[in-house]
Amino acid sequence: MNSLFLSRIQHLDLSWNNFDGPIPKAFHNMTSLKLRDLSNNEFTSIDDGLSSFLFGNNCILKALDLAYNYDLGGDVFESYENESMSCIRYDLQVLKLERTSLGTRIPNWLGKFKNLQSLSLSNNTIDGSIPASLGNLSSLEDLDLSYNALTGAIPTTLGRLLNLRKLSLRWNRLEELGEKCFIQLENLEVLNISHNLLKGVLEESHFANLTRLNSLLIGNNEHLSLDMKSNWIPTFQLKYFYASSCTDCFGSEFPQ
Repeated sequence: MNSLFLSRIQHLDLSWNNFDGPIPKAFHNMTSLKLRDLSNNEFTSIDDGLSSFLFGNNCILKALDLAYNYDLGGDVFESYENESMSCIRYDLQVLKLERTSLGTRIPNWLGKFKNLQSLSLSNNTIDGSIPASLGNLSSLEDLDLSYNALTGAIPTTLGRLLNLRKLSLRWNRLEELGEKCFIQLENLEVLNISHNLLKGVLEESHFANLTRLNSLLIGNNEHLSLDMKSNWIPTFQLKYFYASSCTDCFGSEFPQ
């Protein structure tokens, strides 16, 4: 395909096809792209890795969707620290990599995308801890790391994500709550930390500023407990509350 033609395309949507094999190198020459949607195909690899898409010649990319390429896999998050970077603006706003068979750790460099509004890495086999650098994503509104093998603590730095509206960490192996990690998230509407190994205590103070919270899912954390008085009146109104198999969640009294 003519390289001049490719260089002028701003929106590329090739989703829901049967493309397979490596993602072609020709896509790296599409320097005017703002949206690249290659989701729901059968691509198996990215030549030169994900960083070639994000830090290569295309410096104005705003959305990259590679979701539901089930065999993409591998370490597409390979380190780029030793590479020279031509893009310094980091305009990316949406990054979707769910169900791509990622079996690696979340890299610290994702924290550089301060314009990122939506990050979905769900339904993979990502292990290790949640990097503290994700707390630098000051524009983030939707963070979905569910259905992985993440361990360790929910980092306190996530409490800096003041624009966050949805946080889903369900179905991992997370063990600890960062101290007051949710207390400043006043725009949060959905908090899902269910189906983990969390232990600790959620107190009234954790929810004091969450005035927009409408969905709270904490179930299937056997050693997580709630410390709230029966006459506590929250600042939010829940539409959905999930606390199944949460044997330590409630004391003798249930909050009104």
